[in-house]
Amino acid sequence: MKLAPVLHKTISVLLHLTALACIFIAFLPIGLWYFHSTPLWGVDFYYTASMVEILKRTVVFPPAAWNASWFFGSPYLSNYAILHYYFVLLLTLFTDLFSAIKFWMVFSAFSFFVGSYCAFYFLSKSRILSTILAIGSAYSIGFYGALTWGGSLPSFATQAFLPWVIAFIILHLKTSRKHYLYFAGVLAGLSIWGHPQVFNAYLFPAVTAIYLLTFMRRRRFISRVHSYLVFL
Repeated sequence: MKLAPVLHKTISVLLHLTALACIFIAFLPIGLWYFHSTPLWGVDFYYTASMVEILKRTVVFPPAAWNASWFFGSPYLSNYAILHYYFVLLLTLFTDLFSAIKFWMVFSAFSFFVGSYCAFYFLSKSRILSTILAIGSAYSIGFYGALTWGGSLPSFATQAFLPWVIAFIILHLKTSRKHYLYFAGVLAGLSIWGHPQVFNAYLFPAVTAIYLLTFMRRRRFISRVHSYLVFL
């Protein structure tokens, strides 16, 4: 009798890993195309490279960093989308600057698809449907626009936070466990450091709609408002 739950969980994990492998295989041609493309894609690729190179000269915490370019320079924090510059900086310890940027963009994209799969699965409980929807997002020009044409690389990479925040919010609503709410709040806060536009335009409206504008069984409106304020 004790073997049955373990076997069930093992099969469930294997099925999830199979679904993620399908998503990875579907995304792989796009990731390789971007990584090896010549010339480089993105209108601000060299701006991102410049900001990482400035930070690389003197690695300090954001409040102490200084951008010495343009006249007398300016505080590094004035370039508000700085979180991803630090991640790229870490990758430069293992590879060149341009490869580090491209690797981080590809990793952020795949993180978005994995998070999307989790959010879809928590909503639908269907691995097949969740896999199809996640693969569909992998081929959406709306997702890649900021990477390959307009927008900015930090804005593109910050999109990875969106499905994970929603996934943790869904888990919180289903289980009432507060640590899921805290995880969602921390990730949302980090997304502001990544690029505030993603929080303002997508995360904030989505979380507001989930907590305040949707009907949820067993959760009173006052309870939803309290959880919403804790998230903020």
